[in-house]
Amino acid sequence: MAMPDRKLELSEIQRLLIHRLVNENAEISEVVDVVIEQGTRHKASDIHFEAYKDILRIRYRIDGFFRDVLILPAEHHDRIIARLKVMANLNAHEKNQPQDGRISMDVGNKRVDFRISTVPTVTGEKAVVRVFDSTRFVFDLDKLGMYPEIQKRFEQVLLGLQGSIIVAGPTGSGKTTTLYAALQKLAKLKSDCASIITIEDPVEVNFGIFPQMEIRKKLGLTFADCLRAVLRQDPEAIMVGEIRDPETCEIAMRAGLTGHLVLTTVHSGTAAEVITRVLDMGIEPFIVASSITAVIAQRLVRLICPKCKVAYEAPEYMADALEKWFGDSKVRLIKGAGCNRCNHVGYYGRTAISELLVMGDKLRSAIAAKASTNELHKTARAEGMVPLFRDGLRKVRDGYTTMEEVIRALGAEDYLRQEKSFQGESSERSGAK
Repeated sequence: MAMPDRKLELSEIQRLLIHRLVNENAEISEVVDVVIEQGTRHKASDIHFEAYKDILRIRYRIDGFFRDVLILPAEHHDRIIARLKVMANLNAHEKNQPQDGRISMDVGNKRVDFRISTVPTVTGEKAVVRVFDSTRFVFDLDKLGMYPEIQKRFEQVLLGLQGSIIVAGPTGSGKTTTLYAALQKLAKLKSDCASIITIEDPVEVNFGIFPQMEIRKKLGLTFADCLRAVLRQDPEAIMVGEIRDPETCEIAMRAGLTGHLVLTTVHSGTAAEVITRVLDMGIEPFIVASSITAVIAQRLVRLICPKCKVAYEAPEYMADALEKWFGDSKVRLIKGAGCNRCNHVGYYGRTAISELLVMGDKLRSAIAAKASTNELHKTARAEGMVPLFRDGLRKVRDGYTTMEEVIRALGAEDYLRQEKSFQGESSERSGAK
């Protein structure tokens, strides 16, 4: 049975590999190659090899969700993990220490890079293969899901080449992708007058159009150390992969005050919470108010599969919510019916929902007065910020995603906070009438 040079259904992968292992005594190297190749074809971001007492479980993470691919007897576990280690030039005999490495392989007619990470667990080593398929990544601001008026406002701040721009959200919310897209825009429009450099942990995509620096903790090169060194390199724009500590935050904020553009990320829920978190790191309010020019908080939601999308009438129990959110209890919604392209889940690909806070005079005054997070949020909305929930609603109305996805992406706490804010606005409008 020849190795298929096409995308298989997930259930086909299980049948094919079990058949080869049982009936054809297939080499473990072939099994690993098929799993990795098919993961790339299915646009998986990660491939997980998980050891349990009696089985080895292999799963793909596709559009943020796990799909089971292969369940094998535990006897195959050690050989498969060893094969991954050999491919990445790791120590195949070391099973008690975490290891990580990189590999490249051809998938179809393209070269794809992968990062392999292993860690010991009580039932055996777990391995994760991260897929870096350059044809799958989108580093274009025009394609990240921002509505034109929001993108235009963001680009105005970006091309000003000064201050700090912070992208916020939980792990896996596309923060680095947004920063990369912003840097691509800068490199395209400002290459004649702007020196761009990045500080990352690790460098995930090597663009080859501006210098990219990787921190080396074992050598004492932290984000703060690298940032200090880079500031002596005559830069206009600096990307700092993540602000993790007060020292790095202080240097980044002060760099934003001295004519540099600093782009970075923070793990935070909303745009207003970013400001509160920076203040909590001990940065003086006047520095925060003067340095930060914009904050983007974002989440990723799955897109409705374009091949199987269908319109449907919302159920009766949603009538009140639809009337409140859309002004029409009979609004027609869109969903995916499920097809081969989307693995029968109704979604294919992802887009961002976001809120863009641009620093204005009222916000600066509120920060100087040490206003609460809630007060900062209200002030940002008064100055034109469209909240995450509202941006999500707009994408539901325009047929990009579903209400279930927006609520899932925001989480119960964020959703309830946004909903409460929505109700407060409605009451204020009603009172005004």
